[in-house]
Amino acid sequence: MSESSASKKKDINVSSLEELFEISKVDFTNLAIGYHDNINFEYAFPVSPDTYLKYAKSDLKNGDDKSLINALSNAKRSIDCLVESTLKSLNIDSSSTDPNLINFCNEVLDESQQRIVPKSLKVFCALGLAPSILVSEVRALRNKVEHEYVVPSLSDVTKAIEVADLLLNNVKAKELYSACIDIIDLKSQLKSDSKYGASITGLYFNEVYPKKEKGICEFVIELYSDNRYSYNFTGEESAYFYFLRAMFIAAHDEDNLKDTIKMSLNNINIKTPKEHVKIVQVHR
Repeated sequence: MSESSASKKKDINVSSLEELFEISKVDFTNLAIGYHDNINFEYAFPVSPDTYLKYAKSDLKNGDDKSLINALSNAKRSIDCLVESTLKSLNIDSSSTDPNLINFCNEVLDESQQRIVPKSLKVFCALGLAPSILVSEVRALRNKVEHEYVVPSLSDVTKAIEVADLLLNNVKAKELYSACIDIIDLKSQLKSDSKYGASITGLYFNEVYPKKEKGICEFVIELYSDNRYSYNFTGEESAYFYFLRAMFIAAHDEDNLKDTIKMSLNNINIKTPKEHVKIVQVHR
């Protein structure tokens, strides 16, 4: 695209996702989903998850009853801190009673996962940030710390520290491989690639820069056509949570990505009936 044509584009903010998706004229019966780039979690508490984990490992070396109890508690703190700081980075209030957030969790989680407590861990799981086997171990760890007034065994504490370590590394991997989402129909994508040689072709869910608030991610969906249209998320829309989930699972689970995109479109109330929405291609 020439500089002169680009300079003529106007930046237009739309008031709703429905309006933006209507302007796009995307054929939702023949979709191509692309994913690009990644985001970074920047929200930080005064004590980090890594620091709590370091304390837990240090406590474990002493081996006496007090040290085992402290090590188990610090492993739990490491996980709780990780979950809360990640959600805060994504501008999600884990204590919120927002029905959109609750409905999102209920739709993407199976019956057993819907009973996960606390809610912060449930939301964390729904966003695709932790495999179910690790979430199960985290729940077991919380029960040991909060409800069993006994000295934990060395093997239990070692396992708890390993779970915290695995979860930390899993989230770092999810952050590294997170992906902004590009939604377009296949015909328009081929036409756009041919004309502009561009990799981003359609409705593009991505992070806003520069950030208004340090450490807090803001997200937007943009559409580049004759003008640049955009919708800035408040963090309370139903579709927001589905797009975040899509961002974290895109590089790992294509089938799950397709299902999540379809659920997000259903929550935007596009005019195409959901039974006719079809994703024919996923690409990086």
